Amino acid sequence: MKRFIIFIFAFALIFESFSQEQKITNSDIRQSVSSSFSAIYQEIMQHPGRITVDSTALNDRQKSIELFAGLSLSYMPMREETVKRLYDSVRYYLPTDKKKFAILIVTDGQEISELIPNIHRRQTKKDKSRIIAQKVKTPLITNVSSPVQHFEQGLTNNHIALWQSHGWY
Repeated sequence: MKRFIIFIFAFALIFESFSQEQKITNSDIRQSVSSSFSAIYQEIMQHPGRITVDSTALNDRQKSIELFAGLSLSYMPMREETVKRLYDSVRYYLPTDKKKFAILIVTDGQEISELIPNIHRRQTKKDKSRIIAQKVKTPLITNVSSPVQHFEQGLTNNHIALWQSHGWY
């Protein structure tokens, strides 16, 4: 019976030390990723700044990791290469058993790849909600006596406002 109690006690101590190790590792990962983000930020923005990872969410069932970064990350101009560098820097600091997990970096309530402007998107899909489309409406005035009713290119069904200027231009 004594051996059984000693075995249970030793098992509890070992289990507790492993759980403490995991907490320390999680904290170390947050600090390492924060310093990596700050280095990338300073390189791109060309002035000192600090980015912190506020919190992390690890989901072993869905095999996903979410990192919630501070607001200063959203001020950085995002490009596809920058987003790739940020994700690669996170993956570099992960333990080997978690390197295959899906990673999501969130700042200012948005995933960082959503912060890439459409003009700089080459491989990622363009966001159609950001595109300003000209809605074709019926013209305000129609010249009935005009020999040509419709022009193929130009300002057809688009209106432009012009007025005089008192300056040079």
